[in-house]
Amino acid sequence: FFLPQVREINFDGSRNQGETRRLSGKIPPEIGNAALLEELDLDRNELTGEIPDEIFDNIALRVLDLDNNMLTGIIPDRFDELDGLVFLTIGNNMYDSQPMPESIAQLQRLRSLGLQDSSLVGEIPASYSNLINLDALDLGDNDLEGSIDVIDNYPGLISLSVNDNSFDGDVPQSLWNNKNMQVIDLENNAFTGAISINVGQMVGLQTLRLAGNDFTGAIPAQLGNLDNLRLVTLEGNNFDAGSFVPEAVCIRNPFIVVTIDTSISCPGRCCTVVAV
Repeated sequence: FFLPQVREINFDGSRNQGETRRLSGKIPPEIGNAALLEELDLDRNELTGEIPDEIFDNIALRVLDLDNNMLTGIIPDRFDELDGLVFLTIGNNMYDSQPMPESIAQLQRLRSLGLQDSSLVGEIPASYSNLINLDALDLGDNDLEGSIDVIDNYPGLISLSVNDNSFDGDVPQSLWNNKNMQVIDLENNAFTGAISINVGQMVGLQTLRLAGNDFTGAIPAQLGNLDNLRLVTLEGNNFDAGSFVPEAVCIRNPFIVVTIDTSISCPGRCCTVVAV
């Protein structure tokens, strides 16, 4: 299994039927013997213990997915040793509380980064502005704070999830100006300011989750320009009195779900009022 010739190890538990086919126990140190390994996918298993140091011997790695396990301890700050990584997702585990690892900021080839539910604290390090090739970033369900201005440096971003943290301040204008966005999840933070009318130019936008913030102003009529929207959450903000969901949102997207609170009106039938 851990032969030097192995280039791919893929045991994604979600692709296996039945709990008995999921991996358990610790990631064996012998993983470091696969010198040619390019992809290690152990997502959705029942792996325990810490991320072994031997993983960082696999300098040919391009894909590392340890998401959705029961890994513990501190996330090793050695990712700069894997400078060929393009895809890194190690979230949804049971790590100890720690700041975001600085070494990840050295992975300039990285396109997708998943650190969701990783017990991360503090602010996003300024060094993460080096990740100029990112197209997907998931930092949801942590204890992060401060701004998300670092995304100004991610011109190719199409998916951003920073939900359930303590981020605050205005959303960077670069996000609202990004016409290529497909997923925006800012739920349950303390973001302020208005939703830019430029959101109407995000022709591929499918998910817009804004609930549980301090957004103000009106709900832009330009939301009604988007044909691919499937989910919008707006409840729990401070929009102007009399704010309403543009009727065109419901007309153009017959299968869309829009959640609102009682302070927002909706002339269409696509809205659901939820408690806040």
